[in-house]
Amino acid sequence: MKRLALPVLVTVLYCSALSLRAGGPPSFEPARPSGMPLAVSGAPAAMTFEQQTDAVKQFCVTCHNDMIQRGQLSLASFDASKVTENAAIAEKMIRKLRTGMMPPKEAAKQPDAATRLALVTSLETALDKAALTHPNPGRRPFQRLNRAEYGSAIKTIFGLDIDVATFLPSDTISASFDNIADVQMPSATVM
Repeated sequence: MKRLALPVLVTVLYCSALSLRAGGPPSFEPARPSGMPLAVSGAPAAMTFEQQTDAVKQFCVTCHNDMIQRGQLSLASFDASKVTENAAIAEKMIRKLRTGMMPPKEAAKQPDAATRLALVTSLETALDKAALTHPNPGRRPFQRLNRAEYGSAIKTIFGLDIDVATFLPSDTISASFDNIADVQMPSATVM
């Protein structure tokens, strides 16, 4: 490991020196889907809730309404001020808009790149603010120790090195792992 560290360090320093001599580090453009240019001034202008709702009604409701429900989705009652109440739908909209999948290329009404980017950024910002104020870490299922964890705990707590395989049944394997909580159910033998 030490043999590899020195050449890597020398290479990094050499590249940094070349970069500084050439006028500073190269500027990299962030990755983005094709057809989605960045706003000229950097960050897109934020849209109000009314502007977001109007944009969705103008460009999305033609296909995603109560009658057609393309993709089993109706945005006819979409209200951007209540976007956090349907965060899953908003996340789906963001993904489709970011990748340029929606509105489809053949749709008659297309938002310009600035409108698309402003809508996506505004939706993401609203969801991010809601996630910060009301975090939802999900639930943690019951998880018991597997045999290796149990043996390590006994050694750490009591200083005893025991062969747990003689005392405990084999652990359930799921996806090549023996410590996935969903499949490690307590049994009478384990108890």
